[in-house]
Amino acid sequence: MLGHGWQCCYSAPARLVGHRLPVRLSAATVEVLDGATVVASHVRAVERYSEVLCLDHYLEVLQRKPGPLPGATALAQAKAAGVFTDTHQRYWDAARSARGDAAGTRALIELLLAHRSLLTDALLAAMRTAVKTGVLDPQIVLIDARRHAASEMAAVVPIGVLVRLRPRLPWAPVTTYRLGVTDADRF
Repeated sequence: MLGHGWQCCYSAPARLVGHRLPVRLSAATVEVLDGATVVASHVRAVERYSEVLCLDHYLEVLQRKPGPLPGATALAQAKAAGVFTDTHQRYWDAARSARGDAAGTRALIELLLAHRSLLTDALLAAMRTAVKTGVLDPQIVLIDARRHAASEMAAVVPIGVLVRLRPRLPWAPVTTYRLGVTDADRF
């Protein structure tokens, strides 16, 4: 999970353990590549022998074995960077006291994994609500986060409205603009 570049270590996603990955260095960043895809991007370390870790890169491993999370260097760096907030800590504390250390940590990790697909503000609002109400099941927190995220999205425009708004070209038949009708269906 750690790649060495110029006497510093940088994390990469756990699924790439054992792979030799190329690294693209710039003055400010280090990018880890898997083929043409950037799989990790870090701010370049200033001090020699530094470790620059991203907590997200370790979540799949920690989900199976949650014990090391409390003392993890990646967690300490996430806290120092402000990525792991007081809201995360309050949820984690409440989940561990309600479910036990391992199950509470797994619940937190499930929500940290959700940061990949949900808006951060929506997830944090759902976590605050969970701590306040005492409903700490991560699936319920995710449902609440999706509800918060849905309220922040733009209004949905029905597809039929878009068809009516589309300009008609003088040479194209009207059936071209109906949904589900292809050239093969017309002949």
